[in-house]
Amino acid sequence: GDASSCVSISIIKLPGVEAGSDQIVCKGNPVVLEAGTENTSSHLWESNGDGTFADNESATTTYFPGENDIQTGNVELCIQAEGISNCGITSDCMDVNIQNPPLADAGANETICEGENIQLSGLAENYDQLLWEASGDGTFNNNSTLSSTYFPGNGDTENGSVEICLIASGLAGCESVNSCIVLDIIRIPVVEAGNNKTICENQTIEL
Repeated sequence: GDASSCVSISIIKLPGVEAGSDQIVCKGNPVVLEAGTENTSSHLWESNGDGTFADNESATTTYFPGENDIQTGNVELCIQAEGISNCGITSDCMDVNIQNPPLADAGANETICEGENIQLSGLAENYDQLLWEASGDGTFNNNSTLSSTYFPGNGDTENGSVEICLIASGLAGCESVNSCIVLDIIRIPVVEAGNNKTICENQTIEL
């Protein structure tokens, strides 16, 4: 009779890995990594910088940028994945840009007379948006630019001073910062001589 013999062949899919989208993080913050993997048996994260991984053998981990990473402003992170039953090796990389936090300087304290306004000239770096705010009841001609004019309100004048702050919101999740000045307002003196009077020649008058 006929004879036959069979074998079973298992076909193992090649490994697949995606490091994830490029990221921008604020200076001092870690990088959260969540790689996508398929048909893998092991993983290994590597950096071309001097930072460290919480666990460089896990597809999901955290990277802490080193001093050189921060100074350079960017770092490349790559994950290498080995397939099941040694069925190939694949890798993928992502770029991380490290953003400096914002800086703001509203300027120096100022003194004006009642009825005057103040020209503001702030300085800021690494910001997304700007905002001038005042503790009083005055108004700005434009509260979202570095150069602005503040018109004190009646309440500011009555109080004799008002605090004016420049707020710079950060990029890439960096926290906002603010810088404030105090504007002192000097009241205009009021003099009352009294009512008109009529006197005779050689008389004196008491004021």
